Amino acid sequence: MKHLLSIFCLVLCSLAFSQTPTDTTAVQSIDLVSQTTPQEKRLNFGGYLQVLYSHESSKAAESTDKFLLNHVFLSLKGEAVKEKLSFEVQMDFGLKDPFLDAWIGYHPTKALTLFVGQKQTPLNNRELLLKSSKVSFQDKGLLSTELGASGRELGLYGELILGKKELKLVPQIALTTGDGRNNLGESLGGFKYGARLDFYPLGFFKDQKALSLEDLAHEEKPKILIGTAYSYNKGVSHKTGDGQGAFLLLDSQLNPAYPNYQKLYADVLVKYSGFALFAEYGKSTTLNNELVVKQADGSPLLEPQKQLYSYLALGEAYNLQLSYTFQGGLGLLARYASSSPEFKFMQDSVLKEKTALSFGLNHYFYNHSVKLQAAYSHLDTSSIGSRNRGDLMLKVAF
Repeated sequence: MKHLLSIFCLVLCSLAFSQTPTDTTAVQSIDLVSQTTPQEKRLNFGGYLQVLYSHESSKAAESTDKFLLNHVFLSLKGEAVKEKLSFEVQMDFGLKDPFLDAWIGYHPTKALTLFVGQKQTPLNNRELLLKSSKVSFQDKGLLSTELGASGRELGLYGELILGKKELKLVPQIALTTGDGRNNLGESLGGFKYGARLDFYPLGFFKDQKALSLEDLAHEEKPKILIGTAYSYNKGVSHKTGDGQGAFLLLDSQLNPAYPNYQKLYADVLVKYSGFALFAEYGKSTTLNNELVVKQADGSPLLEPQKQLYSYLALGEAYNLQLSYTFQGGLGLLARYASSSPEFKFMQDSVLKEKTALSFGLNHYFYNHSVKLQAAYSHLDTSSIGSRNRGDLMLKVAF
């Protein structure tokens, strides 16, 4: 069944190339407009790159220095208004496996959009929903890194915009393979499904279609976003459910059996006059795993939770971020993040007890398409001690 979903998504995605669509949200990208019907069909080419220098030190190891081209994104987007279709194909050539997104969107009404293909799933935490160019620091917070991975999955998605005037409610649903990004081989588990609900009591943000966690647009009135998301992944074989084949577990007859994995997220984002406050929380647990009783070598799984804490990231994490961006493009920001395992005294727990504190100084140029950042981070891990890192980063979006 999961193979059928994968094939169905890929076939529909391939049909997108017969259209000539656009993304009107990419201000710095290149629009190729149809001369005969300029308002109906567009093709948009854009990208983003990140250059990074990092210096890291700790008491337990020698200092290290890194200089690298961290991300090289190229994207092709578009929209065919008459056909009610849109699409996106995106690659990151900074990765060994560069393929990121390939999806088609169908817009039967202005309020309803249906997607099929590989894209960022709404079932993750808020920070993982952002484009990489919109992430505040060079790396994501502990909630994103400890309970998630790329945030992209192959599947079917739906989004609906409800409400009148300022009051908006945006429910989203998703049915995915549950195997993470670029996993098209034999499936080792069941589907992943869930929903997200976002509430805007004071209306959408100015940068809604290219949302960032900073108030780059300087909202004249306070704006608030409150969101929550839930996902249930049946049969996972990856520590955060964003892949497969990372481990093997067995039932009583020594047949492959995998645990069921669920995540719950909540977040809030407030912006006003250059200030932005962002907070998000996530919790992951397992349930209904009576059939999973043995490890790959045939030895029994032990309590608590049948020792699944050594295979899955089980526990909770949160991110808290505060920023201010001046009219001239200068910005200050700070982030505190923490992760805590469900079983704190288990040495082999996948999820570790960690805290991270980061400070950043930004400067934006050319309508926020170029960003220069100097940042300092302190990470403390209960099992291995603390480390410090200084970053100099340049982001360019086009």
